[in-house]
Amino acid sequence: MTSISKTLLNWLIQCPHLGGFVFSVDYLSESPFTCAIENSGDTLLKTFSDGSLLKRYVFLISLRLPYADDTDVNATNAELIELLRQWVESGIALPRLDGSRKSICCRILSDGYVYYADSMTAKYQLKLALDYHSSF
Repeated sequence: MTSISKTLLNWLIQCPHLGGFVFSVDYLSESPFTCAIENSGDTLLKTFSDGSLLKRYVFLISLRLPYADDTDVNATNAELIELLRQWVESGIALPRLDGSRKSICCRILSDGYVYYADSMTAKYQLKLALDYHSSF
């Protein structure tokens, strides 16, 4: 069975707005145009009478982008974050879990914001939740 973090990575690579990015799990390079899935973990939401479970997997999408005192650079970053948010919220492409797990919805818990910035790059983060059904 493929891990949820690997499934989320494969899902994020499909985002049409992140072409040219370098992707990873739990590591974000200092170089611009990199993207990482940062894992938080599962929470059990409900146990059904047949033993199946409703779970929530919370994670971050982190992006390293150019950052400057140039309004155009930062406006371009804001536009990219907005496009990524819209792609997630559209639900067109849900992460495809394998085995006995099935994605129900993926939603944004906190919108994209600058988590850390230096004079050349900034780390932007979006916090998300994937709700899924797991049966045995």
